[in-house]
Amino acid sequence: MTKQRVALYLQDSHDLRDGLEYAKYAEEKGFEAVWQAESRLVRDAIVPMAGYAAVTNKIKVGSGVINNWTRNIGLLAATFLTLDDIWARLATYLFH
Repeated sequence: MTKQRVALYLQDSHDLRDGLEYAKYAEEKGFEAVWQAESRLVRDAIVPMAGYAAVTNKIKVGSGVINNWTRNIGLLAATFLTLDDIWARLATYLFH
């Protein structure tokens, strides 16, 4: 039997502090991942992702959408390298 994979997908309709609680709750309930979308002119995805990584231990964290028009490839690489500095699980998840 195939293991059911469940993830939490967050956008911008919640307070960021609530998002941290949602990420912790999802981890406690066995979710595989929490995803944060980036909203046009409303919310950046990187800061919440760093927050989710800081308050969890094993859940995977990813971005549903990141604006590649305002962030060039060098900036994206530096951003994810910085995230990896605080959360070693990121590289394993992105490049698995």
